[in-house]
Amino acid sequence: MKINDKGKGALIAAITAAATLLSCGLAAASASAAGVDYLPTIGQVPTYTKFQPTADPGKNASDYFQPYWYAKNANDNGGTHIQAHGGQVVKVGDAYYWYGEDRSNGYDNSPGVHAYMSTDLYNWTDLGVALRAVTSKSQLTDKSNADYAYFDKAYNLTKSDGSVDAAKADAIFPYLNTNPDQDGDGAVDSVQGIFERPKIIYNKKNKQYVLWWHSDGSTTPGGSNYARALAGVAVSDNPAGPFTMVGAYRLPNQNNWKEAAGNPSWGENGDSRDMTVFVDPKDDSAYVLYSSEANATLYIAKLNDDYTNVVKTTNVDQSEGQKQYSADGQYPYILADATTDAPVRGEDFQIVKQNGSLEAPAVFQYDGRYNIIASGATGWAPNKQTYYTADSMLGNWTRGVEKDDVNENTWYNNMPEGADGLLSVGDTRGTTFGSQSASVLAVDQEKGHFIYLGDRWDSGKADSTYVWLPLTIGENGTIEMHNPAQEGEPDGWDLSYWGNHGSAKGKLVNWTVETGDDLPKTVNTGGTVTLPDTVNVKEGDDTIATKVTWNVEGGTAVSKSTKAAGNTYAFNVPGTYTITGTLAESSNFNPGRTFRRTIDVSCSNPISGSWKEAHWKGGSACQVSASGGAYDFTITDNANRGVWTDRNEGSAVYQPDALDVNETLETTVKPLDLGGNGDPRAGLVVRNGLTGANGGKGYATLLASPSGVYMQYDSNADGYIDKETSHVGTGFGDQVQLKLERTSTDTLKGYWRASANDEWQDVATVTLTGADVTGLDAGAFATSNSNAGAFTVAFNGTAFGSQTAAVESIAAKGPEATIAKGQTLAHKDVTVTATLTNGKTRVLEPDEYTLEGFDTTKLGEQTVTVRLVTDSSVTATLTVTVESNLARLFCSSAAASKYESASSWASASTADLTCDNNLSTNWSNWGTGDTSPWLSYTFDKAYQLGKLSVAVDKAKGEAAPKSFTVSYLAEDNATWTDATLPAVTVNGAAGAVTEADVSALPAAKGIRLNFTYADGNDYAKIAEVRIAEGEATPKPQPSSNANLADLTVDGKTVDGFSADITEYAGALAGDAASYPTVEATAADAKATVQVEQASTENSGVATVTVTAEDGTAETYTVTFGELPQLAELAVEATKDSYQVGDKFNAADVKVSAIYKVGDTETLRKLIDPTDGDLKFTGFDSATAGTKTITVSYRGVNATFEVTVTATEVTPGPGEQKPGDTNNPGNTAKPGNTATNKPAANGAAPLSNTGVAVAAIAVVVVVLTAAAGALLVIRKRRA
Repeated sequence: MKINDKGKGALIAAITAAATLLSCGLAAASASAAGVDYLPTIGQVPTYTKFQPTADPGKNASDYFQPYWYAKNANDNGGTHIQAHGGQVVKVGDAYYWYGEDRSNGYDNSPGVHAYMSTDLYNWTDLGVALRAVTSKSQLTDKSNADYAYFDKAYNLTKSDGSVDAAKADAIFPYLNTNPDQDGDGAVDSVQGIFERPKIIYNKKNKQYVLWWHSDGSTTPGGSNYARALAGVAVSDNPAGPFTMVGAYRLPNQNNWKEAAGNPSWGENGDSRDMTVFVDPKDDSAYVLYSSEANATLYIAKLNDDYTNVVKTTNVDQSEGQKQYSADGQYPYILADATTDAPVRGEDFQIVKQNGSLEAPAVFQYDGRYNIIASGATGWAPNKQTYYTADSMLGNWTRGVEKDDVNENTWYNNMPEGADGLLSVGDTRGTTFGSQSASVLAVDQEKGHFIYLGDRWDSGKADSTYVWLPLTIGENGTIEMHNPAQEGEPDGWDLSYWGNHGSAKGKLVNWTVETGDDLPKTVNTGGTVTLPDTVNVKEGDDTIATKVTWNVEGGTAVSKSTKAAGNTYAFNVPGTYTITGTLAESSNFNPGRTFRRTIDVSCSNPISGSWKEAHWKGGSACQVSASGGAYDFTITDNANRGVWTDRNEGSAVYQPDALDVNETLETTVKPLDLGGNGDPRAGLVVRNGLTGANGGKGYATLLASPSGVYMQYDSNADGYIDKETSHVGTGFGDQVQLKLERTSTDTLKGYWRASANDEWQDVATVTLTGADVTGLDAGAFATSNSNAGAFTVAFNGTAFGSQTAAVESIAAKGPEATIAKGQTLAHKDVTVTATLTNGKTRVLEPDEYTLEGFDTTKLGEQTVTVRLVTDSSVTATLTVTVESNLARLFCSSAAASKYESASSWASASTADLTCDNNLSTNWSNWGTGDTSPWLSYTFDKAYQLGKLSVAVDKAKGEAAPKSFTVSYLAEDNATWTDATLPAVTVNGAAGAVTEADVSALPAAKGIRLNFTYADGNDYAKIAEVRIAEGEATPKPQPSSNANLADLTVDGKTVDGFSADITEYAGALAGDAASYPTVEATAADAKATVQVEQASTENSGVATVTVTAEDGTAETYTVTFGELPQLAELAVEATKDSYQVGDKFNAADVKVSAIYKVGDTETLRKLIDPTDGDLKFTGFDSATAGTKTITVSYRGVNATFEVTVTATEVTPGPGEQKPGDTNNPGNTAKPGNTATNKPAANGAAPLSNTGVAVAAIAVVVVVLTAAAGALLVIRKRRA
């Protein structure tokens, strides 16, 4: 074999690895140049912090077999892509060991089973080959061979007499040899063995590591490498090896396996192919799982205590033709033939699935339940993987968790989305994300955290890659595998994944969502379903109300359903829809658990009237709408094989006898759900009769497919298509328009165009053989063209037309998408269907009508008038919506750092493809070496921006960037300025749209998106960029608000206050000595307030001036008027007669203060006799007579008179005579009052009063002293 540069690199790497292994004490296998494939190597192994993203771009994508996963060499920082294909990871202490097939030399010359070690599952160290293969028999027979000592130690090849045990070498050579060319002459001269799916278990009893693998190979030189169908076994005391082979066996079968398997033409007793092993943690019993019965049936067999053989053995090799190997002479008892030593089903072995064609089993256990993931048998190609569950390893196995449900026996590749037992969630390609199972690793058994280890096979080559994905335990114990790279996490995932996706907070408990009547199981097209915000979740024994968010999909196309407001969904296409709920946090679980329900949508408007439907091998159709002779249909064709030579399998909606000479039939084909089919087809069909599958002659189709548009026809009038024209165009895309024209009885022309704005392009002209002279049955047609799944397609604007009949009326349908502000309403976005005078219809050409009333500057919904050119009185209307998309408006300015130039298979991927309103076209910089990728758009002036959105490749999300930052052109700047906005992470899922808010940017006349590549990528693809014009933030204007919010007098709001009333009357107390305090609060905080308080100087008017921010002023007044003044005193003496010597008492006089404003009395107030300002003068009781008393109060005086008279008494000795006073005759007359006139001067002091008071005081003191003396005497006597 000629070695290219890549092969040389791989060979050098293999030699370097051999030296490394020798330094570790593990001998390395020699590598033959023959069969060397590309082995990726790297000079500096990166430090991994996550499991790398493994999206499924499809097997034809350039990055499908990526990313590579490098393990570090033992002696330097370089490394090679890990060679552990079909393998398994086991944990020993704190270390993980990964074992797998070493394909470093390609399919042939495998070094054996390779081992790697890690402490974190991300970063691995190469430990070398744990189970050695041989590539030359001399390694077993020639003592001078450098490898003889290694194999001699492992297999005791040297006899006691020093000779080589040739018989033993012959016995083990076929199973260890991987080189079919022993002499190196390029010709096959030897049988060879292959090592596939190696798995290791640890035996606690004898402390041995036991390795099982699918030991296959040829039985004759050059024969099939899968002729042996054995299970190999090897043992070691060390997890890193070296391992010694101790057996290669056939394994148990049911006795009647051939009959049970349908009598296959190949296969032998006890075939063992893809396999794995498992130790039950309950009791340490071990089991081997294997595909058998010509790969039809998946088995389990129990192992013996050493884990090196099955339970029931014999010393007889019972295999048919194929020789087994056993180091101890014991072989499995193969057939369950009911003899004494034979295995018994249910005790020694069990069948997981009869005739399921399953392989690549991976088994794990949690919470007492056993689970097996298995792949369909499709060679190197991946498929939809399923899983089975049981209560015990040798019990009865059920697909999924529901026994005998509708999909229990569905063929694996036909399992519908959401079906019980289907492993992958969101696996749109139906390929288990491009992988085949190898094993399952338990990360946290109690919480239900497991990792699926899968392979992405490149036909078994060294560059085959790995798909490691998280497994979660879902509702009712279902097993779910999600791919973070296809669910908005394009940068990979790590061991914290489960915490963000519904992980149990403690021990995993079973949970079930009780949706009940909240989710109807069926609905008609056009119907809606409103999903609840909260659902009841039974978690163990508790029922918990939990918030839920929803996602609705129909098959692989979300376009089959439409989300309305909130959680309301409308369903427009018949079919089964999967509804996924995501649960919020609960007491037992973190947020992120998902569950699924299905809704069957039935057609509410079946095909009727002049239209008929035909399904030649299953399918359905539905009429969505009809307007002016144009019809919209959906057709779902079951998994049918197409139309060609000996088969007619498809579905049609047609009109009988509809297509005459000089008439046309048009439609727009829009695929909705490819159903996993690689080459589905849809378009137009004609035939003499379309009712049945074999309807006769005049048969032709015009079809769109992923590979282009072409015609097929029946050239020999036998009722079957047998000719096909060249393919033109680019295929489906988002949609494609097709037209058939019957130009004569036996001539049919086909045309296609991408949209109504394009010219029709010829597809082909074909001859109809045996066609009816009058109308042919004609209509829309679809076929899935394979058995992968149902194919759903929409046919819009389907209409018949005549090139001669006149137009009677028209109907118009507006664009589905919005129109960018500044863009014209293109004819390609409008469909105008004419009803003709002959009763038929056709789609008008753009030059046959005008569009009126459209205003590209007016945002929002508009009504546009369509007017027929040949008759202006014939009109129709349609509705369009105008939005602001600056990217599209200024698409001609779009620029990019670099772009992929045109090639023989594609046009240049320029920047303007990101603003063409087409998600099926992309800007790409593939192959340019661009290290700083960007896209930019410039405008005619500065715009305030709102939001922008970035859509990635619609088909597969290929080369979606990791993130982007934003730069902008300021209004007054010619250079780009980097925005301070944070980087935006791009959703890399196929067709995903990522939004970013750029409204914080200043007005900009250009914007640039600076991309960062996704990990492992060196180029990017962007389908569409939308830049929405935002609302410009107006400059703040100064306020003119000069109103008051409050006006108070002494802290209390004035009565009747309103900002519109500016004048108020203030109230004063009748004796107010000063004015109240006025305060005011402005309605606008930016306004100023000045208050001039009321005073005598301003006549008692308080003035409030409010000045607004812009200078506007408003004046408010509170008028109190003049302060009241104390004008007079009113005196009323309640006692006006005194005896000589009496004391004057002010309480005997009532004095009132009289206040006035001018001549108007405002208050008359009685003065408190104890008021310090109240003074009385002029009272003298020493002599009798009339006394004038003056009252003074705060500067105002009044007088009144009282009479003092002498007292008539009988005088004692030395006493005065009655009436004898110092002032005879001074006695007030009864009823005498004051004259209320102010005194002319101050009153004289009342002198006699003081003398009387002094005399009384002396008497009181003498009496008090006497009383005190008396008390003292009484005390002493007591």
